[in-house]
Amino acid sequence: MLTVVAIVPKLALTGGNLEVERLMRDLKTQGCAVSILPLYSKKTSLTAALLGAPCFTLGAILNILRYKPGILIITHYTTLPYALLGRICRFKTIAFVQDFEWLFVSRNATVQLIVKAYHLLFYLFIDCFVFGNRYLESGFPTSAKNPRLFGDRKRCILYPVGSKSYSKASVKPRVGVGFILRKGWLKNQSMYHDVFSCLIASKEIYPAFLDGIDFLGSTALSAKYAALGIHLCPPKPPAEIPSWMAGLNIFLCLSIHEGFGLPPLEAMLQGAIPLVLMNGGCTAYMEPFPELVISPNSSAADVANKIACVLSWQDSQLSSLRCRLKEHATQYLSWAEKTRHFASADIAIL
Repeated sequence: MLTVVAIVPKLALTGGNLEVERLMRDLKTQGCAVSILPLYSKKTSLTAALLGAPCFTLGAILNILRYKPGILIITHYTTLPYALLGRICRFKTIAFVQDFEWLFVSRNATVQLIVKAYHLLFYLFIDCFVFGNRYLESGFPTSAKNPRLFGDRKRCILYPVGSKSYSKASVKPRVGVGFILRKGWLKNQSMYHDVFSCLIASKEIYPAFLDGIDFLGSTALSAKYAALGIHLCPPKPPAEIPSWMAGLNIFLCLSIHEGFGLPPLEAMLQGAIPLVLMNGGCTAYMEPFPELVISPNSSAADVANKIACVLSWQDSQLSSLRCRLKEHATQYLSWAEKTRHFASADIAIL
């Protein structure tokens, strides 16, 4: 029996980890013995991780060797160096590419270039690249731009499908606009406040109809939103996000960049209307609905006007749009689940 080990930084409830777990379940159905190996515990702080790096690294190496995997799956830029272990021990290594991670560390172009070089170095020891969607594959260095380095590496796409709970029908009344404030400069947190300031000042919406989930945990930020009359909710576990979306008229996503881009798709499945800043991953699911994609050069006032425009549509128009959105998302989900079966079978015989 083929043993597959996926190495992750932490077993935290993140979208990336949930997709790793789903990938491992897919491989299990192909007859593989699977294990997810975290580098650190959930409570390990960044300082502790840095200071204890030698010990954590040695522990991870010993655990990997204990499993004697036929395939090692690298899931995060902090785990890329373990591809060297695969080359030394002669087992296959897979990079599960969930995003362009060299963009995360800093918005400084020089820093991004250095981090990208780090990725490219360890990608030389990867046997197969698995992408989360066509968008990630199209912008990845394994394309025709670098045939000498990556031209002969196996590639496949394992489309994310989120959670089946997203397909449940909602009986909640729909009110207002929902948004999620997340960490990282690419999530464009400051623009949300500017947009809502415009909406409230123009009296297009009351603060009570704005519903935000705060993953930043900043007291100053909460106070800033409270000054507008907006109450931010504490973080919710992934399983509770669908029911929250089910109560929204509009789900607003203003990220500059997304990899998987699942939030608007999840909103569609709950009947909420996604308004999305053009950002790659999210817009990969928005092709039939160009009227819901916001230009990346839009100002806060432009976005506010777009929200006001959608909120002004007649109930029959909104109802028809929700039906089309849900049908589109459901069809995608069904298709993605079928394609994953063939993709995971491909990985299992690597």
